[in-house]
Amino acid sequence: MSLADDDKTWLLDLLTERDRRLEQSIERLGERIEERIEHVEFRIEQLDLKIDSVERRLEEKIERVETSLLTEFHKWASPQEARARTHAAALRAIDLEMEALSDRVAKLEPPAALMPRDQLRVPGITRPCHPQRVALSTLDNAGQGTLQNVENGTPYSLTVTYAASVERKITVAPNENGSIALPAGSYRVAGQVASQNVLPFYGTQSYNDHENCSTRFYLH
Repeated sequence: MSLADDDKTWLLDLLTERDRRLEQSIERLGERIEERIEHVEFRIEQLDLKIDSVERRLEEKIERVETSLLTEFHKWASPQEARARTHAAALRAIDLEMEALSDRVAKLEPPAALMPRDQLRVPGITRPCHPQRVALSTLDNAGQGTLQNVENGTPYSLTVTYAASVERKITVAPNENGSIALPAGSYRVAGQVASQNVLPFYGTQSYNDHENCSTRFYLH
């Protein structure tokens, strides 16, 4: 079946109108897409501006914080440096003083020939303390205390000091014996002979009431 010319014309007009409408729709769609693209680009530009503004503010804050930290550090470091310099100067002064004292001590030290060669020794109690009735006249008024016998086994005069709540001394001639009455108790004992070449003795001893004790001092 063939179409008449009018039908062909109508159909052609219909297709032409549809093409026109389709082109218009496509054109409107393109315009809308372009508007959307422009809007998105505008939003992106605005976002870039906001990011730039945030970055600038952040950089400014960081710079202020760094400046504050540096200022506080310098405030803290300045006294510390001053104290360090003061300490260094004090240490240098102490070093110089120590060197001066060392020189003075070196000048004051006696020659080797005059240095002490012996030391006063005591072998402890040569005869253990033992209970013994001691004449009351040798002790205190109450008859209490210890009779301490001191044997000087050196060629020098010997002085022995007993120190506690009371202090007693006894001097014994060279190679002689002596005795001294002491109240019972613990004593710091110091023995020294009349010679610069002998080092003194220092020690401790304890005594009880009504005892007879002996201690011998000798050179070593």
